[in-house]
Amino acid sequence: MEGFSEVSDKRKCKVMTEKDLLGIAQNLGSGWQQLATELGLKQAQIEQQAEQGGANVVDKIHGCLIKWKQKSGQQATFQVMVDALKRVENSCTFDWELIAEVVIGEADNPDAGVHSRTQAQGVDMTCDTGESGPSGDQASCKNPPGDDLDNLC
Repeated sequence: MEGFSEVSDKRKCKVMTEKDLLGIAQNLGSGWQQLATELGLKQAQIEQQAEQGGANVVDKIHGCLIKWKQKSGQQATFQVMVDALKRVENSCTFDWELIAEVVIGEADNPDAGVHSRTQAQGVDMTCDTGESGPSGDQASCKNPPGDDLDNLC
């Protein structure tokens, strides 16, 4: 997970777009069904989408991720996706660096100045936005290892 060098809290809490979901789908390999299950899709939904998706595996995965987004609404965030990917990383093939490119989304990310650091064993996050908070202080945060970004959004 070294690839998550610049992900703002705002970005983590952002609802994923269909373009974001396509980026994730394009970077998943075998075991992608485990991710769909982890995201809360029922086995029947996954199988139906696999049948409807045609021969292209990316279309099948993308279709499942869209179903997840439709089902989850405002809860279909980058944080939820990354947490689910962490839980299935031993049973689903993907590259954290390529996933990070989708999550960071620098071209779409207005908070490119935010710095955070994650580690595979829990999350140790530091933020430096350079923006003033409500009290006029610069925003900063640090989550202890193992906090796993819960309740961030």
